[in-house]
Amino acid sequence: MSQINPAPDIKYLYNIIGKEGKKNLKTEEFQKRKLMSIVKSIAIDDPMQALCEKASVEAYYNHYDMAVGTLKNVLKLTSNQSYFAWEKLLKIYIETADIETFIEKYRLALEQPLENTQKLDALFKYVLSTYLITDLYDDELLGLKLNKFEKYTVDKKRDMIQQLDISLPVYRKFMSIFYKEFYSQYIGRTRPIFCDETQDLIITMHTSIDFAQDLFDFNNHLQDVIMAWYSEANEEDQKQIEKVVIYIKHSSLIEQEGGIAA
Repeated sequence: MSQINPAPDIKYLYNIIGKEGKKNLKTEEFQKRKLMSIVKSIAIDDPMQALCEKASVEAYYNHYDMAVGTLKNVLKLTSNQSYFAWEKLLKIYIETADIETFIEKYRLALEQPLENTQKLDALFKYVLSTYLITDLYDDELLGLKLNKFEKYTVDKKRDMIQQLDISLPVYRKFMSIFYKEFYSQYIGRTRPIFCDETQDLIITMHTSIDFAQDLFDFNNHLQDVIMAWYSEANEEDQKQIEKVVIYIKHSSLIEQEGGIAA
């Protein structure tokens, strides 16, 4: 008589690694063992999905090298045809603020015969808009991904920071600090909003995190990281850093219109 394997508790898995809010990293040793047991059960019927879920678990616990390695293995085993692996891989590069690699891998994904790249395109547009990347406008493969309004929005933001004498490297450093710090501690959707009505650049990072204490704690943590950067920066960069204000808030708008959830 053959043994019937119980169905994997996928709901429990997603309730941990997919639930928006602060990551529970304190119980990693116990919790991760349980999650990997579920992943092992998934592998019985769907090995590729199991590997993708394994990568998601590793990313949740900030083991990004292991997550990336697992996803690259999925792509190798599927001849680069796993859409979920591409999507998760690109999101990891957003979480870790590795934008050069993001663009490289996005370009590679477009070269594959994928049926639909809509979600990947949305991630690409988000990266260009967030980091104000305009040198891809004339790219034969990537330039057509942005419409006129999207290009106008990016150009307007670049003009704004240039008028405030803030360099792109300093601005992008602010963005990379936010993403690295935020996604090392939280799961949630984010969207940067500019305010151009002052002499400073005010960036409000709208997020789907709605627990006030979490937002308060992260705002304080983010300022500590920025001040550590400021203390080591040269005089010119310090002048620019002083012109940028960044803070985090909950926004119901991002829940209605959507945002990037890594």
